[in-house]
Amino acid sequence: MYTLANSPPVKSGNLPHLLLYGPPGTGKTTCALAMCHQMWPDRLFKNRVLELNASDERGLSIVRNKIKGFANLSVSTPTPEELQTHPCPPFKIILLDESDTMTTDAQAALRRIIEAYSKITRFVLICNYVTRIITPLASRCAKFRFKALETTSMKARLQEISKGENVSVQDSVLDTIITTSGGDMRRAVTTLQSTCAFSKNPTSDDVYEMSGIVPASVVVPLITECQTGQFKKMQDCVSDLMCRGYPAAELLKTLGKLVMDGDLADIHKAEVSISIANAAKSLIDGADEELQILNVSAGVVRAYVATKAMAN
Repeated sequence: MYTLANSPPVKSGNLPHLLLYGPPGTGKTTCALAMCHQMWPDRLFKNRVLELNASDERGLSIVRNKIKGFANLSVSTPTPEELQTHPCPPFKIILLDESDTMTTDAQAALRRIIEAYSKITRFVLICNYVTRIITPLASRCAKFRFKALETTSMKARLQEISKGENVSVQDSVLDTIITTSGGDMRRAVTTLQSTCAFSKNPTSDDVYEMSGIVPASVVVPLITECQTGQFKKMQDCVSDLMCRGYPAAELLKTLGKLVMDGDLADIHKAEVSISIANAAKSLIDGADEELQILNVSAGVVRAYVATKAMAN
């Protein structure tokens, strides 16, 4: 299988500036570090690779001082033995993880550094949102998009981890972990670890409990009350959900999935989606959770009533 780490440019030591982007937990940083380890032995790795992650300051001063200082350093000569086992190209690599958090001024300064030191330094920009990288900077990099991991590969890896840790996890539980993680391998491993620490024989309910995801079975009664069109019963159902401590944002996600999979007309599905989006924005701004869930649920009631009227 073709991968970035074993590609011909890496083996030959001829590497362009790279921009790796995609959802979190899909292996962007791991792939970049594996590529660097393949290019240099351990003795040269520390002097040839500078990694800056999201915990580091990303202002203009860091770009002008730390990044520019490392980019300006000369590289040491590898030994003949090292050249036999690794390409050892005559340049350094600077890994900028979460580069989309850099300010616009810092990105502009980084662009000038790339232009000045491209012969002795290569840059690998790693981000989740490529649209937050300024165009002059993105145009100087070869772009690689990382998509959400496939369920088969995630399940195989989780099974391997479970076997290595001597824990017994049923396939149905692993499937639930993969579903709740949304293609994020890092989140899937963390959920597996937390679930196994929570219970010796974990179940799917334990996975939902540890991940904070609201299962569909919890929201189905609310959908049922919305279909009947009785506002008072729907309001009591919302109050019960809030008393049980479920987060409103996760309730909205599960509610939206059930509504989209239901038998509403497309126009009414669109209206509910807009209502959910507005409620999510209001929650971020600090709105009352129960009121937002009630507002969305009332919109679902109207959607079902309108759909029945269209059918008649």
